[in-house]
Amino acid sequence: MGLRRKAGYSILVDPDAGTTEWDRTTCGHCNAVIRVPGGKTLADVAGWCWFEQRAICLPCKAAAVKAKGCVPFLKKIERQEARERFRVAAGLN
Repeated sequence: MGLRRKAGYSILVDPDAGTTEWDRTTCGHCNAVIRVPGGKTLADVAGWCWFEQRAICLPCKAAAVKAKGCVPFLKKIERQEARERFRVAAGLN
């Protein structure tokens, strides 16, 4: 399923709290960073978008279930750009 693949690794060094380490990846729908704490798998803390074959954060998973489909991050950007082009063409800026 691909949930075992990790996209990155983070190390936070805090003189007061010590060092914290975790795996991380980004959400395929909103580009949020998904932290995978030690002892957990990506499947425990994220969803999976079968359309994009990428991990998605839990809020995006809930939104995709509610909407009965997904809206990839790049598609959102394309829609925003199209709205802006329309506004400029209509003289609404």
